[in-house]
Amino acid sequence: MTRIWSLGFIFFLGVTIVTGWYFPSWSDGLASFEAGGAFYCRELMSSGGDDDSQLGVSILFLLPLIFRSLQASTSPTQFEVVVVAASYLLFWVWVTLGLECGEVFYTTFVLLDPALLMLFLAQALSLIFFFVLLSIKR
Repeated sequence: MTRIWSLGFIFFLGVTIVTGWYFPSWSDGLASFEAGGAFYCRELMSSGGDDDSQLGVSILFLLPLIFRSLQASTSPTQFEVVVVAASYLLFWVWVTLGLECGEVFYTTFVLLDPALLMLFLAQALSLIFFFVLLSIKR
C-alpha cells in the first residue's frame, strides 16, 4: 500500500518540477493587476521581465522525489519529512519574495492560467499523498 501512495507522491512532484521548469514556454506568463486589466510582466524590458523564470526553482523538488524513489516501499523518515517541508517552504518563499512584477495568485485564480493551475493542483495532491504516507504505520 505504501508503494502506491509513494508512486502518487513521486508522480505529482514530477508534474510540479516539469510545470515549474517549463512555465515560461507553456504560459502567457505572470501578470499583475492594473486599472486597465492584466499587465503581463514579459512586456517589461527591465526589472520584473524575468519573473516567469522564478518558477524554475521547482527543481528543488527533485531532492524529495529522489528520496521517495529510493524508499518507495517504506514510510517516510524524519529526515525525509524535513526535506519535503524545507522544499515547499523554500519554493514558496523564493517565488513570493523573488517576484518583482508578477502576482501568482492573481494570475492563477483570476486569469486562470492553466500551467499555474496545474502547478497548484500537483503540489496540493503531492502533499495529500505525502500526508497519507505519514499516516501509514510501518
